[in-house]
Amino acid sequence: MKGLLSANLRASKSSYVATVLAIALAVAFLLTCLGLAGGMRVSMEHNLAWNLNGADVVVVPKEGEAQSIPSETVNSIASGLGSNRPDWDLLPRKDLAMNFKKGKTASFLMVTELGEPRFDPSALVKGKRPQAGEIGIEQSTASALGVGLGDTLTAELFDPKTQGVREEPLQVSGIFASRPASFPSVYASAEDFGKWSKDIEPSLILLGAPRALSPQERATEARALAEIMSSVPGAATLEFKTFDEQVAYIVDHTIGGKNVLLVLALLFPVIAAVVAIIVVSVTYSVLLARRRRQLALLRAVGATKGQLRRLVAEETLLVGAIASAIGVLAGVLFAGMANLVSGLVKDPVGAFTAVSWPMILGSFLAGVAISFLAGFAPARVVAKVTPIEALADENTGGKATKRRVVRTVMASLLFVGGTALMIAAVWLSRSAAMEGAGDSANPEILFYLFLLAMFSGVVSFIGLLLLVSVFLPYLTAGLGKLSAKSAVVWRLAVSNTRRNPRRTGATGAALTLGVTLVVLLLTGAASTKATAVEAVNNASPIDFYISATTEPLMSDGIKEIARVENVARTRVANGVLGSYTLTELEISNPQTEPDAEDFSVDTMLLVEQTDLRAVARAPIAQVKAGEVGIPMLSKDYVGKNVEIRSHGVTLQLKAALTPLSDVQLNPRDFARLLSPGNPATQRVLYLRVNDGISQEKLQQVASRIQVLAGDGSVVGGEAPDRPMFEGIIEAMMWGALAMLGVSILVALVGVANTLALSVLERRREHGLLRAVGMTRGRLGSMLSVEALLIGAASVAIGMLAGIGYAIAGVMVLPFSEIATHLHFVVPSQAWGAALATVAVALLASLLPARAAGRVTPVEALAHD
Repeated sequence: MKGLLSANLRASKSSYVATVLAIALAVAFLLTCLGLAGGMRVSMEHNLAWNLNGADVVVVPKEGEAQSIPSETVNSIASGLGSNRPDWDLLPRKDLAMNFKKGKTASFLMVTELGEPRFDPSALVKGKRPQAGEIGIEQSTASALGVGLGDTLTAELFDPKTQGVREEPLQVSGIFASRPASFPSVYASAEDFGKWSKDIEPSLILLGAPRALSPQERATEARALAEIMSSVPGAATLEFKTFDEQVAYIVDHTIGGKNVLLVLALLFPVIAAVVAIIVVSVTYSVLLARRRRQLALLRAVGATKGQLRRLVAEETLLVGAIASAIGVLAGVLFAGMANLVSGLVKDPVGAFTAVSWPMILGSFLAGVAISFLAGFAPARVVAKVTPIEALADENTGGKATKRRVVRTVMASLLFVGGTALMIAAVWLSRSAAMEGAGDSANPEILFYLFLLAMFSGVVSFIGLLLLVSVFLPYLTAGLGKLSAKSAVVWRLAVSNTRRNPRRTGATGAALTLGVTLVVLLLTGAASTKATAVEAVNNASPIDFYISATTEPLMSDGIKEIARVENVARTRVANGVLGSYTLTELEISNPQTEPDAEDFSVDTMLLVEQTDLRAVARAPIAQVKAGEVGIPMLSKDYVGKNVEIRSHGVTLQLKAALTPLSDVQLNPRDFARLLSPGNPATQRVLYLRVNDGISQEKLQQVASRIQVLAGDGSVVGGEAPDRPMFEGIIEAMMWGALAMLGVSILVALVGVANTLALSVLERRREHGLLRAVGMTRGRLGSMLSVEALLIGAASVAIGMLAGIGYAIAGVMVLPFSEIATHLHFVVPSQAWGAALATVAVALLASLLPARAAGRVTPVEALAHD
């Protein structure tokens, strides 16, 4: 059998080219998905865990404990590390912010200590790391303050002797890369930082090994260090985590990133595997059907069914191994390029190393499994054929009809059952998300419902494809009736699609699969982006705001802020200083809640509601007369009594929700607070920035308006964070488009391969047509019409299925924050891509048509 295996591979090598290509593309697809998940992890680590850079073990306070580490404990840990791990590095991370001036321009900046270079949170772009008396500054902050290398910044420091502010000049020694979505920062030497922050306790401690450690080694060291430091004062309140554990914690508690990564890592590979199995299974079915006579001869000379199955299994495993090796190489290249193009990873080396060895090994084994599973069912069918049946002409009735009935029943069960389960998961997810909208639904329940909907959708999709393979010939026959009776080529093509339903169904299933994926991915990505953008805009409709809590805003200052580059529009709101008291929730059990008290906030801005349509990115609900909008209000407090006080005037109002940062009053109620001694003054300035500006320019705007706002104002807004979320969505869009291209290739390889093999199957038929006078051109036209009929029917099914699955996918996304902001968009690219798929399918029929036309009638009628 070994000699027969190699002989079969050599004899069928040309037929296996497309099969190897389909499996290789599927493996590349899998590895690209996993590589993008790895790239997204790298991106999140860079954006959200910058202050952990270079650490192997991180010492952090436990949840529920004071979120700072006493100096005594830090010193004891440093001493213990010096005794037990003398070659390790240690850096306590403290939170310090200070005011810096350049001439008349000032800015409030985060100060980060630079210890060992391994712990640097940002790369040095030019210059050198700061020493004592020097400072490093980020590019965006340097641009906003107008400073460069060698310039002097003045730090304002508290002087305990005079109880006032003293100034300390610092020379700019280095320019560092700006970090995305971060507070503007400067970098100081350990000597200066220690002097400025001596009264501040660190929030965490970084520990770094002298060599690179594997995740397992990091975990071992974390446990060992926790044991060694167990006797340190305050150790009971601390945790020793690995870098990866702390990053996962930060990501999970910031944007639910763990779920995002798992979704990305699971969703597209599952679809890719289903695509490849179906396409490759069609190819194996046709190839093995062509070798019925050869297999029958083997049975006639004594080969058993088991031997034939093992022969085919070995053949599929070997083909799968070769294809997987090619796919792994392509996948690493695709994943690295996708990470670079999407901007997830900016370092070329890091973009490719985001694809780990477990990902590579898993993708290789998945490709081998795809090939084996795809050939399993066709091998069983062929092995069951007796020598007499195989040596006779193929019977398209009888058993074939029985198999179609069984396939129809199984396909119907899969489609109906999968669709029903998917709809149930969507309904349960929507119900849970709507109940949690505004607060937080249980994220684990939403995520598990998402997984249930995803996998039931895959089952439904498999059932749909099987149904397509059964019923598509009837659809093509219906389309064929649109032709004139005199259109001989057209009617012959219609007859061919009906006469061999297995071949028509297989080709149509492959094409339907491609169209469905095109529409699903484009519609899903566009709808997800529109939904997420609206959710972010509704939660944070204002890009920037300036609240003046001490002195009112001056008109000249407002005009100067409005002239800042990339500030598109501004809007001023009047306000007064005051306070409010919010009545506590009703006590449901007086015995267990005897001391419930009212919640009060003193000395804050009470702002007159104004028309913000010119600056807001989403409609803002208007506060009615008799209501007061409270920032960050829980839904449980809506409608509760609120007492508003300002300059001796008291109002009794009802609590309402507002997405703005200050207490909002209806103009009628606000007027009741005013008096000659308590006039309305310009207290809040709302700003909208230009659309589509970069993260760096946003940071420049933030730094500039902080400077212009002055010390007595609070500057806030979600504009600096929005690019991070939009960047993640854009990265997913890029990933979807990259995966889309691979999906189309896999589907089209299936179409072209099936058409090519069908030409080989119909050599005698084509010979007879040529013998009775059909020209090569008309023979090619007949095959093209076949492809057109199958393509048109497949596009109709694929468009409906793709839109339906995309809607279900968007509705079941595991984020309660978007529950009330769903948007469904079918982009024009989806329609264009569907038509393009049909056009490419027609092009795919040209080579088989040419092959059919080149065979002479004598060659075609000869015994194969």
